Amino acid sequence: AIKRRYNFWPGDRMFSFFRSKKPKIPSFVEIVEDYPHLKIVRLKGYLDVSTVSEVQHFLQTAKKTKSFLNKSVLLDLKNVARVDSAVIAGLVKVLSELKQKNFKLGLMNVPDGFKGILEILKLENVFLIFESEKIAFSEILAWSEEWE
Repeated sequence: AIKRRYNFWPGDRMFSFFRSKKPKIPSFVEIVEDYPHLKIVRLKGYLDVSTVSEVQHFLQTAKKTKSFLNKSVLLDLKNVARVDSAVIAGLVKVLSELKQKNFKLGLMNVPDGFKGILEILKLENVFLIFESEKIAFSEILAWSEEWE
């Protein structure tokens, strides 16, 4: 598999649609790893009510350009300090967009607190949740049969 690493800003042609006169780096994205049939988005920091508007802007821009939600996505929450329920609506929206195109959304390294919120909201079975990168990658290999 061909792997390209994209530092999210500022020189990437792939994300040029986010540029404006003063590009704003989304605070929640550490790096995007782009594979032929999958994007691994490594998130960082806080995913809470304070980042909701940033997440919404990101999703609106991605939807308009159709260049980000064009394959299955695996979100890595390993470097996320806090996730709250305000982010769940955004994840459901991303999941919906991906499912319409027959793509998948997976979450790995999910903090226990966030798993608890998903359970309370009865959404723990809505997302593909992987306990580790190793488990996620073995499952993704199974997805590859669907891509051929």
